[in-house]
Amino acid sequence: MKLLDLEFTNAAGKAQHLKINYVKQGLDEATVRQAMDKLSAAKLFQKDGEDMYVTPKAAQYVETIHEPIFTENN
Repeated sequence: MKLLDLEFTNAAGKAQHLKINYVKQGLDEATVRQAMDKLSAAKLFQKDGEDMYVTPKAAQYVETIHEPIFTENN
């Protein structure tokens, strides 16, 4: 499964990630950057009174591959 990993800096200047599942594939830079800018401007998310997503830094698709070795069945 692929997910979209959006990286921002928070109000303290530290990296903050927002990971979104079931996202449309093949989004271009302009579309993602515009969405990140809107999310940042909306200031919807705060932790301890500080904005979590202040400055957009990066965006990437991440694919997780599971390779099971064994599974216990009860």
